[in-house]
Amino acid sequence: FYGLPGAKEHSTLFLHEGSKSARRVKRILAGEEDTKNFPWLEELRWGAHIGWIGGVHAINRSDWRKLAAMNWKRVVIVCDNDSKGRAVAPKIAQHFRCPTFALLFTDSWPEGFDLGDEWPDKL
Repeated sequence: FYGLPGAKEHSTLFLHEGSKSARRVKRILAGEEDTKNFPWLEELRWGAHIGWIGGVHAINRSDWRKLAAMNWKRVVIVCDNDSKGRAVAPKIAQHFRCPTFALLFTDSWPEGFDLGDEWPDKL
């Protein structure tokens, strides 16, 4: 997993498909990127941002038990905006024994969008 160091400081896990979006959100929260086009800043500030390396293609190679054993109070699976990204959320959620949610994007968002991408101007 990308982003594990320092994760125990948080009780909420934002689990990103791949490392790209977790890395970008961490940069934004650290003030290393402009936040004016990132409206969810306050909602995302209060959790650990971890990406599972390889995304949907590596779901079976990730040690979900190890991640779940970190005793999260809440997990938010941040899915890429595509059918494969949405399909893995229930498979991942079954590993956690806490309230677990999926952040899904509507058809208004570009296909394949994730939080590692620039926020669309029209949204």
